Amino acid sequence: MKVYFSASISKMTDELRKDCNSICDHIDELGHLSLFERRFNDKNYYLNRTEQKNFEEQQRISKQKKEADVIIVEITNPSIGIGQEISMALLHNKYVIALHNENTNPHVLTDIKTEKLIVLPYRRATLKKVVSDAMEFITENKDQRFNLILSNDIVAFLDSISERRGKSKAEIIRNLILNEMKIEDRYL
Repeated sequence: MKVYFSASISKMTDELRKDCNSICDHIDELGHLSLFERRFNDKNYYLNRTEQKNFEEQQRISKQKKEADVIIVEITNPSIGIGQEISMALLHNKYVIALHNENTNPHVLTDIKTEKLIVLPYRRATLKKVVSDAMEFITENKDQRFNLILSNDIVAFLDSISERRGKSKAEIIRNLILNEMKIEDRYL
């Protein structure tokens, strides 16, 4: 899978930097394609850069996040920027693995209820296992794209019911199929 990793550079301790490097190393060890640079290793990465360089960097990072299958964020230090990355990833229906040191409590994320957000505590001794287990879960549960050709009448009906129920058309179709699978009792 294509993986994007992010962590807040401000207030990053040397210990947290080690954890971030360990996460990145393990993503590579698992054979996933890394779509990130280890900007967190340079405390002054964004200082003394031109506005144009920062703009170009933001464009490149946005492209990497769009290409990623999963976004991994280290959330031990609260960060508005990381919060925005989590929100945007979920908005684009991406899985997000939010890792935090077990001695911290990411209380803001407790309000977000979606299967796409996986918030996990870790200790340095368990970090690799936590990352491995989360990536395995996503690999096994990742949605697959499927194109479907429908008549105009069906599309109009889906548009109407989608708006009334506040759900996506894909979610409505998925639920119909899941209901049929339960009736058939073969697949669930």
